[in-house]
Amino acid sequence: INLACIGTAVALSVAGVLGQVNVFRFAMEPIHYVLAMYSLIFGLISLVLEWDGAKLRPLPEPLKKFRAALLMQAAFLGHLGLRGAFYVFQGTLAIETGSLFRLIVGLAATVVGFLCIGLWYRQKQQGNAGGAGGYNAGAAYSNVAQ
Repeated sequence: INLACIGTAVALSVAGVLGQVNVFRFAMEPIHYVLAMYSLIFGLISLVLEWDGAKLRPLPEPLKKFRAALLMQAAFLGHLGLRGAFYVFQGTLAIETGSLFRLIVGLAATVVGFLCIGLWYRQKQQGNAGGAGGYNAGAAYSNVAQ
């Protein structure tokens, strides 16, 4: 699931970049330009969050510090179920913009989000979800990511 989350984060970031390329769209449909910006920012945030559990190349130190600060300020992203809800949110934003590529990326993000929610629920039922109903930023998520 962790690699699916990374792939989704990359696709959301690419969709955000592609949405920024068409500068003329900003004048005609500024809301789509703003949504593309959100997609890019949220996709990059998701990529930094997911990279830690992927057992790929380690994050550079500045990104590790950013990830730690992000999990401190937006602690819900350390909770597997709530991170899944964040993916569902990103997916629905991507679907709204109308292009076929963003529709596919949005559907993929939504599915990955529901998979994260389902895995969190399964862990909760098995008693492995960590403290406070699964709210364990490191253990609850990295157990699933492996």
